[in-house]
This record gives sequence, structure tokens and C-alpha cells, in this order.
Amino acid sequence: MSNPLRGTGRRGLRAAALCLALLTGCTSSITGHPTAADRSGSTTPSAPAPSATLPPPAALSMQDCTSDVEKHVGATQFGRRSIGWDCGTLTVPLDYSDPNAGGLDMAVVRARLGDQPDRIGSLLVNPGGPGAPGTDLVLNLAYDLPLEVLQSFDLIGFDPRGVNFSDPIDCVSDSWLDGYFGAEPYVRDAAEFAIQAGLADQVATACYDKYGDRLGLFDTTNTARDMDQLRAALGDERLSYLGYSYGTTLGSEYAELFPDRVRALVLDGATNPTLDVKAATEAQARGFQSAFEAFAAACVAQNPCAAGPDPAATFQQVLDAARVQPLPVSGAGDRTLPVGLVFTGVLSSLYDAARWPLLASALGAAVDGEGTGLASLADGYTSRRPDGSYPNEVEAN
Repeated sequence: MSNPLRGTGRRGLRAAALCLALLTGCTSSITGHPTAADRSGSTTPSAPAPSATLPPPAALSMQDCTSDVEKHVGATQFGRRSIGWDCGTLTVPLDYSDPNAGGLDMAVVRARLGDQPDRIGSLLVNPGGPGAPGTDLVLNLAYDLPLEVLQSFDLIGFDPRGVNFSDPIDCVSDSWLDGYFGAEPYVRDAAEFAIQAGLADQVATACYDKYGDRLGLFDTTNTARDMDQLRAALGDERLSYLGYSYGTTLGSEYAELFPDRVRALVLDGATNPTLDVKAATEAQARGFQSAFEAFAAACVAQNPCAAGPDPAATFQQVLDAARVQPLPVSGAGDRTLPVGLVFTGVLSSLYDAARWPLLASALGAAVDGEGTGLASLADGYTSRRPDGSYPNEVEAN
């Protein structure tokens, strides 16, 4: 099982860096929607549509998928709690200002404990990103949250519009994503600036060429409205919600749109919605720096530290080596690990202290020329599959 929070804010720093490379504030001249707001956690809420204009929710179509979930999570995990699973879709309006514009299908997964003596209702969850799938998150939370939570709530995971199974935005190839994640993570001169700006332009152009002005409909405000449609379809009078990282922005947006429909919000790792993309990126970078310093101190205190007596120096040495020659990855054919994925592998381990031993071992191996450990960490962060394919989290972000 992966870390239940593996999707929280995962590409915020990298995506915001691409925005900064363009020095445009990442606003859209096409639709007027701030395309970088979701990446940074900033958002400018649009006024809520009058309730009279909101369509009634469609019927929530759910089917038992317990056997499929058991195959996915494994028998050992599955046997820990008696949980029933339902999977399905909810059709939501594509454009809430135009009911005749059609709809899109939002993927929904429900986890329900066999015995719920104190049931209150449903608890919607979101892992952040933006672009991380909530259907994945609920598979983990169902076995990790306190039992008391499941005795009171059905857990509801959903993929936000454009994400994963919810009519996913798909603009770039897997090979392009390999190049994106492998690119130099620091901009130090004009040539590296041009590469970062080019990457930003490529994904923006590819997505607009395919979807046009519809891209403006895949935003935080409309996703919050989708959540309200889901709340109503589940039969809950008011919303109970758990959101991580960018998911806190989604929760606060819902509260602004529908303040009288909130029962309780848990906003874990709340983002500051008042920061622009530059300030938010700097704040996140400081957070990563603090986390790396804490990792280094904890590792050195173990004596010996698998990452060496100075983990920061080890990290720098590995970065410099990968710039000259990508690191080999054992058991992966001719795959190698470029400098961007070295950076990504380290970044992925800084969200959770439980992953620090993996990071220390991976850095120790990398300094000896073996990139397999860092590749595994990086793939968990980017969601790269064994066959080299990716979900659509970059485009969704």
C-alpha cells in the first residue's frame, strides 16, 4: 500500500516553478480563470450561482465492487476490517452557468463498515494535488483512519473533474512526461530557463489545442459545486469533509459557496489562499528545506547515517553526478535516472518522516552509482507505472 497522503501537494513546487519560468503569473488569456491558482493553493472564488439556477443532483449509480477492491489492496489489508465497497459514477453539469452544455461523469468510491452503530452520514475526502485521485485515497484511509470514524461515516472518495476516471484531461504523452520529470530542477542560466519555459508552453499548448475554452471549466469552484451535487445525491443534508493540502483550498471554497451546507471540515496542511503563485512556491520551498534539514539531523544522529555523515553534501554529490551521467536503474532494462528524478525522489520522502529511512538508503546507494532506490521513490511521487505509463495528474494540475 502506498502512503495515504502520497498525493498531497505533490507537484506544487515543480508546477509552480514552470509558472515562474514564464514570468506571467500563469493567468489564462483564454477564459479569464487563474490557471495557476489551483497549483499554488491560491484561488479567487467566483460568486456562487443562485440556488435556483443549480440543477438538482442526478441519481448516484453505485454497484458493489468489494471483490475488486480486495484484489487491489490485498487480502491481508482487506481482512483487517469488515468493509463493504461500492463503485460508481455521478453525472454533474459540465458548466453550471449553462445547464444545456452537457455533463461529465465523476468517479465515486464508497467504503462502509459492516457495523455502524453511530452513523452520522458520509465523509467526503480529497488528497490534494490538485490532480490526485480521491478514489485512491479512500482505499488507504478506510484501513488507516480510527475505527470510530468508520463507525460514524461512510467514506466517500471521488476523482475531481478532469482527474483519473472523471473524464480525464489527457494532453501529453508518457514520453513527454518522462522528459518533464527528468528535466533539470533548478534554473541557473538562460538555457535552463528556456527549457523550463518550453515545457510549460508545450503542456499549455497541447491542452488548449485539444480542449479549447472548456479547460476553464476544470477549476476549483466547479469542483466544489460537484461536491455539493455529490453531497445531495448521497442524501446528506450537510457536508462532512476531510481535505489534505490543496484539498483544504477545495474545502474552504465549498464553505464560501455553500456556508449553510457545511457540517464539519477537517483541513489538514491548510494552504494560504491569499498568496500569489510566487509567494506560495517560496513558502513550499521553505517547508521542503526545513523537512530536509530535519531528515539530515535525524539520520546523522543514528550514527552511522546511510546517507553519509553529511546528507546534504551527499544529495548535492548525487545531483551533480546525475547531471553528467544519469544513474543506472537495476531491473528496468535500459532505463536511467536523470537529475530531475533524483530531485523528485528526494522530494517525495519529505512529506512523511516514516519515509526517511528509505531516503537515507536510496541516497547512500546513489552516491555509489545505483539509482534504483531513488527511482522507486520518484515513481511513487509521479505515479509512473511499471510499464512506463502515467495517470493524468500533471495535466489535471
